[in-house]
Amino acid sequence: MVDVAICCVQADEERVSPLAEALRARGYVVEQHDDEAAIDSARAVIVVWSAHSIASSRSRARAARALDQDKLAQIALDPSRAPMPFNMVHSAALGDWAGEADHHEWRQLLGRLAALCGDERDDG
Repeated sequence: MVDVAICCVQADEERVSPLAEALRARGYVVEQHDDEAAIDSARAVIVVWSAHSIASSRSRARAARALDQDKLAQIALDPSRAPMPFNMVHSAALGDWAGEADHHEWRQLLGRLAALCGDERDDG
C-alpha cells in the first residue's frame, strides 16, 4: 500500500524529488504519480502548490479528491496561494527547505503525514 501520493505538475517534479526521497528515508512508501488510483490507494496525498500548479485544473481536481477523502496535505514551493477552497487548508511553506530536519514547516508536514498515516515515524 502507498503511504503518500505526491501530486505536482511536471514543471515542479525536480524540486519535489528531494522531498519524496526524504520521506522514503523516513520509511514512507511514496508514489509520485498522481493518477486517481494512486490517490485513492494512498493514506495521505501531498498536493504541491506553486506558480505552475495554481492554474492547473488537474491540480485542483487532485486536491479536491484528496480533501473529499480526508487525506489532504499541502505544500507551497513559492509565495503563490493555493486556489479556493484549498487556501483554507494549511500548506507547509517549503520553498526554502533544503533538507533540514529541523525546518519548522517540514516538521509540520511530517506531523500531518504521521496523523494521516496513523503512525509514529521518525520525525527528525
